[in-house]
Amino acid sequence: MFSWGLIETDPGNYNWRNTDKMVRVMQQDRVAVLTTLWPFADWDQETCHGDQPKAKPTFPELGDSLYAPCDIGAYTAWLEATVERYDGDGVNDMPGLEYPMRHWEVANEPEMRKPGLTFFQEDSAAYLELLRESYKAIKAADPLSVVLLGGQAGMFDSMVEYWEPVLQEAHEFFDVGNIHSIRSSNTFFSAEYRAFLDRHGHQEKPFWVTEALIGESSLQGGSEEELAQIAFTGSVVSFVNGAEVVIIAGAVYDRPKIPQKVSETWEVVISTIGIFESVTGLAENSSRFDMPDGATVYAIWDGAGLPADVTGTVLTRLYDGSEATLDASLVAAEVPTFVLIN
Repeated sequence: MFSWGLIETDPGNYNWRNTDKMVRVMQQDRVAVLTTLWPFADWDQETCHGDQPKAKPTFPELGDSLYAPCDIGAYTAWLEATVERYDGDGVNDMPGLEYPMRHWEVANEPEMRKPGLTFFQEDSAAYLELLRESYKAIKAADPLSVVLLGGQAGMFDSMVEYWEPVLQEAHEFFDVGNIHSIRSSNTFFSAEYRAFLDRHGHQEKPFWVTEALIGESSLQGGSEEELAQIAFTGSVVSFVNGAEVVIIAGAVYDRPKIPQKVSETWEVVISTIGIFESVTGLAENSSRFDMPDGATVYAIWDGAGLPADVTGTVLTRLYDGSEATLDASLVAAEVPTFVLIN
């Protein structure tokens, strides 16, 4: 939890012990980190929101008062100190920091205000102001940082209505758009969200799918095999639609929330197209990925074959990891299939 009140436990007193510990563990695993910044401190909330309704937060560590900071100066001072500690520039860095943390998400799903599922108790205007002040503080501490919007929970009407005023005014206060799909869309809302950003003048802004969850209750209870195939096709289509990154939700190390076959397909996708140079959509059921090592990977499904100019022997890898060597002319994807060409 990179939450203001858990680090600045009382005004002016920063305790980095828990966040430093988390960062060390993650850096031992050599993973990149997208850090969510939570703008709540009980001692601050009490000064101007003490008599306002309390929330039942999803994360009890955040407290039960989830409004915009009362002392915006104190909040941005904490934020600058936090980014400075983990930016790897040699100034006031965490002891033993091995590489920078540069990706910061300003809150999370601020439009979600349901009982037991509340992340922010204020309206679009309050979030826009929080985003504006957070962006300026983050960039002041680390000009190379990347600032993401707090993940939009989906493309349903209430969510779009919340985010429209933010996107209309936030042209200079975020670097990357951010959409979630929790058992909701078999293409992770990628086309809809790209169009949403474009419609509000953010054609040049990239976007990430930072929560892609495929679980047993997804899409009217499809079979585990059908859900596993969504991990393949959903990722491919999202990249074709412009997503730079897809982050899997529900795959936590000790308590996975996704079926085993879905997890196995995610691993196939990651091992095959986890890092690519470029992607080109060829048809609704066919795409080409150009890889850093010069190889080419085709992703095909729903009966698609390979382009006519692909000849010779190729390696096919099905969504479940099964592999075979075939002549290119014989390839027809009855199920989602990667085709690897050296």
